[in-house]
Amino acid sequence: MDESSFFSLDKLVEFGMGVAVATQMAASMNSSLACMPVPGVQNQMRGASGYAKHDAPQLYYVAVGGEALGPFAPSELSGLIERKQLTSQTYVWAPGMTDWDLAQNVPDILEIVALTPPPVPGA
Repeated sequence: MDESSFFSLDKLVEFGMGVAVATQMAASMNSSLACMPVPGVQNQMRGASGYAKHDAPQLYYVAVGGEALGPFAPSELSGLIERKQLTSQTYVWAPGMTDWDLAQNVPDILEIVALTPPPVPGA
């Protein structure tokens, strides 16, 4: 193999060392960035539904028969879904939302619907 070949041993070793150095540099930079304080990071991020996410369980209110019922924890909403009191056309509200909205427009409610099992056959 001549020295001008891309696959010469010297060039392969040089390439391997370059990759190793680049990997170490990236790991070092990622480690430094992970420890760096970022201004504004303590602010709560808004979820897809437009209200602030936080560690406390979200409570929901449901409009049934022109009356606001609740507050309900997400686990309680599954029961309302099973009893068909909460449908896609039911209005819901949660602290942080600006106004009542249809359940089909609130991503958190859609997630609960997806996790609620369907009715038992023959029941």
